[in-house]
Amino acid sequence: MRSGICTKCGQASVVRRVGGLRDGAVDIVAWVGFATWRKTRATHYVCTGCGFFEVYLTKPETLAAVARAWESCPPRPSTPPRPPHPPGR
Repeated sequence: MRSGICTKCGQASVVRRVGGLRDGAVDIVAWVGFATWRKTRATHYVCTGCGFFEVYLTKPETLAAVARAWESCPPRPSTPPRPPHPPGR
């Protein structure tokens, strides 16, 4: 999504909002560990073609806390993007 290409449908119809959804002023409350909630900034990406939505945390200290507290997700083989949905769906 950060490249401007939707990772779900493959269309070049991605828009973004840096910092939040409401005028860049929304904080995301992220669960980073046991009984630990932190406010952090995020960048949101939306595909205007299919509606797929991604959020990226942007503070290095939040990313470090998540890396320490969350379970690792093993890599898996990549799959090609899905074809675009027909209009009206």
